[in-house]
Amino acid sequence: MNQASGNVIFVGLGSGDVTVTSKILLSPGPFQVLDKNGTDGVASFQLPADSTSAYTVWARALAKPGGHSTIKTCADTAGSTLTGADAGTICSTENEVFVRMKGKSSFRNVTTALTTITFALDTTLFPTLATCLGVSASGTVRVNLFNPCLQNFLWQYDNNGLKLLQLRFYPT
Repeated sequence: MNQASGNVIFVGLGSGDVTVTSKILLSPGPFQVLDKNGTDGVASFQLPADSTSAYTVWARALAKPGGHSTIKTCADTAGSTLTGADAGTICSTENEVFVRMKGKSSFRNVTTALTTITFALDTTLFPTLATCLGVSASGTVRVNLFNPCLQNFLWQYDNNGLKLLQLRFYPT
C-alpha cells in the first residue's frame, strides 16, 4: 500500500469471536505513517518523543455499531544493557478498550495509555532494568515512550470487528 491515501493505518478486522492482532511499531520523529499496511500483522508510525508535554492523544470508535478493539503500549527490555532475566517484552497493564455502540461516538483522552507503559517491577527479579530506570523498590512503574531503558516500542492492537478507530493528536 502506498502513502497516497493520507495518514491512515489499515489492520485486520477480526470478528466478535476472532481477534486479529496487529503490531504498530513506533519510532521517534515528526508525526508520520511509515508503513500503513497492518493487514500483514505489522505497521509503523512515527511520533514525537516528548509525549509528556508536546501533544495529547484522543480516540473514538466509528463506523457501523458492533465490534470492539483493545490497544496497549509494549516495548522490549532486551538490549546491550539488559540480559538474562531482564530480557523480554513488557506490555502496559493500562490499555484502552473501544466498543462501537449505537448513537454518536465521543472522543476520549488516551494519552497516558498510548504514550507510557505501566507495569509491576520486581527489583529482585529484574535488577538491571530497575537500576536503569532508577527504581530501588518493587512496585508499579510508569515509563514514558522511548525511554532509553527499553526499545522496540509498539502499540499492540487487538481487533474484534471494530471497523474504524480514529486517533487524533493535538499539540499542547
